[in-house]
Amino acid sequence: MSYIQGLRSKIGKDPIFSPGTSIIVYENNKYLLQFRKDFQIWGLHGGAMELGENFKEAALRELKEETDLDVVTMNYFKTYAGEDIKIIYPNGDIVYPVVMGFIVSKTEGQPNQQHDEVSDLKWFDEEDLPIEDMMMIDKKFLKDFIQYKNSKNKMQNIWPCE
Repeated sequence: MSYIQGLRSKIGKDPIFSPGTSIIVYENNKYLLQFRKDFQIWGLHGGAMELGENFKEAALRELKEETDLDVVTMNYFKTYAGEDIKIIYPNGDIVYPVVMGFIVSKTEGQPNQQHDEVSDLKWFDEEDLPIEDMMMIDKKFLKDFIQYKNSKNKMQNIWPCE
């Protein structure tokens, strides 16, 4: 049982504050997205941290669980929080996430989806990304990254995860 499942068994559907990760896999000018079983939409990879994990460990674990990919190069991008990224799950659970966003630019292995939460994995060209149909956190993160990537004057640094 995950930390969140254990917490939910005690508090029910009350809103919770949850630290987690979101990962953009961007290789060879393509984005790897997952089709989420819970919301039935395309989305980024990631999820809630488990007790004792740091953000980097959580990101590596979540990406491995959801895609079976091993990370070669991952950088920190930005942290997201606030009312505008609140998540209300189809079962009624409410989460106020604090999400640390990472960019994975090199992986090893072949994408192979985890069947509990993910029903498909697909590489998208930037112009074909279904951004407007995604959850708000995924929308914000992707738009921020695309703006950063396409900016000639890169003010924000992307820090390597060591």
